Amino acid sequence: MITHQKKNDSHLQGVRLLLPLAVLLVIAFAAKAEKNKFSVSQLVNAERRDTVNASFPGGERERANYLSRLINADKFYKDSIQNRQGTVNVQFTVDETGNLKDFVLIEDNIPYIANLITKYLKEGPEWTPKKINGKPIPSTQQVQLKVSVDKWRIMRFDF
Repeated sequence: MITHQKKNDSHLQGVRLLLPLAVLLVIAFAAKAEKNKFSVSQLVNAERRDTVNASFPGGERERANYLSRLINADKFYKDSIQNRQGTVNVQFTVDETGNLKDFVLIEDNIPYIANLITKYLKEGPEWTPKKINGKPIPSTQQVQLKVSVDKWRIMRFDF
């Protein structure tokens, strides 16, 4: 019985020594990552690629507010849809510098609104480009707008 207890004690002693060693390894990995400006996850998994998608300044909500404000300010947009409902889907490329180009209409039930969206996106602020491991790259984005008119003839946009 005494020999069995000694085996358990020596096993626990080995585990007690392993824990501080593991902590030291994690600290060393973190220090190396900080020195070389990459994440610990990249050090552990070199195949992993950190990706940040392209975005409008302020995010999707700000983009929706920006387009809604400008479309509502246009004096001809209500006449353009003639109390119809429809969807507009515009695809474009965000280049490495955040400029928009190569606009393509994917779905165009309301041509005048599609032209407004394209116009205001072109005239708008630069986007934040897509980045992989911190390097900006071109990417394809889409903006979809659903237009509907309620029973009181009030126009509504859903992004």
